Amino acid sequence: ATRWPGSLLLLARLRSVVPPRGPLARDAEQAVERLGGRVVPARLVHRVAHVHAFTSGRTAQVEQPDSKAAAEVAALYRWVASVDNVRRERE
Repeated sequence: ATRWPGSLLLLARLRSVVPPRGPLARDAEQAVERLGGRVVPARLVHRVAHVHAFTSGRTAQVEQPDSKAAAEVAALYRWVASVDNVRRERE
């Protein structure tokens, strides 16, 4: 059984509540690693674009497609897709 989905959810949540700069994201990554989780390379930091998109039931890619927030969501999607493809190849 793979452990990445839980780590993904935990880290995506942790990384979405930290500021774009400073040590909090790194601290969250280290905590996930200490718990045996996998650190997701994509970072969803606290941005107004994420908040506005979330409150309307959309993503930043829809609300503000040229924003840093949209690029973060795209990077997370690419990582999840790559991990899922590797998992499927192993099955």
